[in-house]
Amino acid sequence: ESSELCSAGPALLSSPGFCSHTLDTMHIAWIGNSYVYYHDLPLMLAGLLAAGGVSSSSGQVTPGGQRLAQHAADPSVAALLEQPWDVAVLQDNSAVPGGADSGDRAASESALRDFFAPRLAGRRVLLYGTWGHAAGCAYARLRARYPDYATMQRLTTAGCEGYTQLLRAAGAEAELAPVGDAFELVHREEVEAGRDPLSPASLFRRLYAPDDLHPSRLGSYLAACVFFAALTGAHVEDSAAASRFRPSEAEHDRKMREKHGWEPGELD
Repeated sequence: ESSELCSAGPALLSSPGFCSHTLDTMHIAWIGNSYVYYHDLPLMLAGLLAAGGVSSSSGQVTPGGQRLAQHAADPSVAALLEQPWDVAVLQDNSAVPGGADSGDRAASESALRDFFAPRLAGRRVLLYGTWGHAAGCAYARLRARYPDYATMQRLTTAGCEGYTQLLRAAGAEAELAPVGDAFELVHREEVEAGRDPLSPASLFRRLYAPDDLHPSRLGSYLAACVFFAALTGAHVEDSAAASRFRPSEAEHDRKMREKHGWEPGELD
């Protein structure tokens, strides 16, 4: 199972335009929300990097549900970006890139153009390409625009690609870390095999926490594999390092909600 997931990252990042970098030490700034702090994705990635011989350090500003426009108004984000990071990871609220709320999407584009781009010009940026909610948008007010997983994934991926192009045009060395595409690949393989991707036993459904939008521990591991591939251009081996991250979803999700104060209904 781990080998299936960790091989998805390099396959998705093999396009001619993708540029990988390898450093002996990486300093990574994470700006996002619970899709970052669930299961401590930065720490999970640091473990994979260490197993691959790369040391790393990280800093993060990741309040639950945060949008890029809100990050642009947060002094702690400006302070974080002033530090000499090798890579900055940017993640929007999961419902915003697909444009279900055109005002929120426009605010994110303005934040990228007016706040982030001037601070990140000439620097390496990874846009965290997020996934569609498993059964369509988890929030009733947006469900008409995101009625199912496939629709939400398609619109979200297109929106994240647009963010990437916007930053590139402004002078940042921006790339998309296509975590959502990795989720979509698992979904497609379940469908092609004649399995119901929403069955509790399916690998796709097991990428999600019980709320069907946040990642399970396995989902965060898949995200870590994609980021590992984006940062190094290498495969994550199915090794002792990988096996440390096998999931125990229900108990771990309960602990994450207690630790971070997340409640159902918070939009990430």
